[in-house]
Amino acid sequence: MGIILTLILFFSGVSSSFAASFHWVDHEGFHSVDQVAKVPMEHRKDLPMARSRTALPFTEVEDRDGAMYVWFTFGQSGFTYPYIPARDMPKSPFFKRVDAPQAANIAWWKGFVALYDGKKAILATARGEVSLKAMERKRGTAAWYRFEGRRKYPDDPKLLRLLGAGYRMGYNLGMPEAWERAEAYLLRAEELAADAPEPYISLGILYADSSAEYAEPAERQFQTALRHARAEQLPQIWWGLALALYNQGKVKEAVATIDRLIARYPADAKARKLRETFLKEKNGER
Repeated sequence: MGIILTLILFFSGVSSSFAASFHWVDHEGFHSVDQVAKVPMEHRKDLPMARSRTALPFTEVEDRDGAMYVWFTFGQSGFTYPYIPARDMPKSPFFKRVDAPQAANIAWWKGFVALYDGKKAILATARGEVSLKAMERKRGTAAWYRFEGRRKYPDDPKLLRLLGAGYRMGYNLGMPEAWERAEAYLLRAEELAADAPEPYISLGILYADSSAEYAEPAERQFQTALRHARAEQLPQIWWGLALALYNQGKVKEAVATIDRLIARYPADAKARKLRETFLKEKNGER
């Protein structure tokens, strides 16, 4: 559903803002759109005209089959794939043929493609909106394709942390490859926001929920989180850190850590129970 909503929000206003923009003068670096054909395809979306959404980063001739407009619109919405002409779309691994169209699906003919809005039977193209009925009278019955690739998320540390936490929960539920994705998202979130405690907490929990070999990495994550944490985050960090220490056989340090939690919340029965477990290990009663 995310791809549908994102693309609807993007191309609901795209036709009016980009229509008749093939000859727009761009004062931020490129003198006119007729120079855009000299720019490599992989850099078109980075042009000022594309970033500001004041003009399309391709010429009318280049978009004769509508495929460049579809490629650009998907890319602006975070769904990237290598540019392919309309004739090759049925062979692309990024698109799957479907029977009934939905919003953000692609109407395909042998020599033309367009985006479907899903409500008014309207197709969005670089030249403006056109009715599906009119296009089918001209070109015949449309075939329908759905984008099957993955969305490329921006380097937003908050979003990446949420994705990581979501995949962490997926790992606990047995989702395939969820552990690897959770770790990758959380490590990237740490790179982008080194002073934020949340990614360290989430990655610490992921490691702590894994096998014993990850107890030491879990400890490092929680220790780092402590250096940046707010007061209300300390109990969760102390709990995770205590378990990471205990799983490494550092029972004395584990007891001392859980004692910090109990000192702040004396009535925390779960913390006291965990302390008893640690002490049994320390006294050889395990």
